[in-house]
Amino acid sequence: MRHGVIIINQTSIINNGNLGQTMKSSRRWLAIWERRFPEFIGQMEKIRKTVPVDKSIDELELSVRAQNCLIAYGIRTTGELIEKDPYELLFIKNMGTKTVREILRKLKEMKN
Repeated sequence: MRHGVIIINQTSIINNGNLGQTMKSSRRWLAIWERRFPEFIGQMEKIRKTVPVDKSIDELELSVRAQNCLIAYGIRTTGELIEKDPYELLFIKNMGTKTVREILRKLKEMKN
């Protein structure tokens, strides 16, 4: 459950580091997100099998918003990108579900 890690890190700031409360909060948010965006579940696992890891994110031909969000977060290659879960990407500033869907679509289109 990789996407739970980033949720814990983000919510611990809100909860002043109270880990017990943080765990409950992150599980609740994860459950909400999985119910609201079920198409994200398991997407990266499928994509990881087909996408080359050494390509620049420039080769995905993403929108300016998507590319700027990824660069600001320090993601420069497809290998770094596919290590993230779609739920982790939602924590990036200015990255919404529409942008995550665009990234997933572009990754699916990319072949080895």
